[in-house]
Amino acid sequence: MLKRIVKLELKEDKVDSFVTIFQERENTILSFEGCEEVGIYKDAEKDFTYFTYSIWEDVSHLENYRHSAFFRETWALAKTCFADKAMAWSLVEI
Repeated sequence: MLKRIVKLELKEDKVDSFVTIFQERENTILSFEGCEEVGIYKDAEKDFTYFTYSIWEDVSHLENYRHSAFFRETWALAKTCFADKAMAWSLVEI
């Protein structure tokens, strides 16, 4: 199992847009083969810092998603909301 966490610093005036983009696309992400869960969190202390997470059967399923036209389109929309470069981690439990 692979957990993907992405840290996002959002523009103050784009928070609502980003959340809407995520919510509108969440079910489609979940429909990708190997995707078990997705979610979004807001930092408890920083108003414009958000984290998305997803759980995948393995890295190959995540990579299939990341190379899809749907991901490219979604990422292009989401990037318009970023105040800084996104940071991402792919994690496996030990």
